[in-house]
Amino acid sequence: KAMAFTVQKGVGICSGHGTKHTSGSQSWCVCFDCWQGGECDQPSNPCFAVAMGGDPMVFEDYWVQHNAQVEVDSGFKLGYMLESGTARDPFVQLTQTLKSLHSMVGNIDTTDTHFVFGCGGTHLLAA
Repeated sequence: KAMAFTVQKGVGICSGHGTKHTSGSQSWCVCFDCWQGGECDQPSNPCFAVAMGGDPMVFEDYWVQHNAQVEVDSGFKLGYMLESGTARDPFVQLTQTLKSLHSMVGNIDTTDTHFVFGCGGTHLLAA
């Protein structure tokens, strides 16, 4: 079962350096980069800008405001240079391992389930 929670952002919330997440009677701050502490009121040093990666947080205001579900055609932008579907395809091996693990633990029914792999939120949103 998915956990339902609300997100608040703005001046005075988490010292203006994060978002407040609330679920039931519990709430917590999720700090933006370069901030830390229970109320995101302490700068984290050193702090570096990473120019080689994407950060989907740039779209956070939109997603929080619209609480939208995203659907993308399954064939959109296929084109990984792998021997897809063969034993040399690392995603086939990883998928088999994950399904086996979840079957052994018994926490998820993976029948007719597909896994989407990516490196960070930007890649997974694009997938």
